[in-house]
Amino acid sequence: MENILELQKVFKTFPKSNFTLENVTFSLPYGAVLGFVGENGAEKTTTIGCILNTMIKDSGTIKLFGKIDFGRSDQRIRPHYA
Repeated sequence: MENILELQKVFKTFPKSNFTLENVTFSLPYGAVLGFVGENGAEKTTTIGCILNTMIKDSGTIKLFGKIDFGRSDQRIRPHYA
């Protein structure tokens, strides 16, 4: 089955706050529903920011809709606001 989202060893640090997102790895099959639940500070927002490319990850790979590491100029995935 094809995955619509794949994260492999995604890593992001915020040196000033001593916060680290470490080795996040998961995949979401096409047609599945994902609930992203956790305590405050459990790295949910940072992970989603890395997926949407609103935060720049330090390392790892993110594959969304079959495209690996889309750039900031790739507007096809993001919503457009007037």
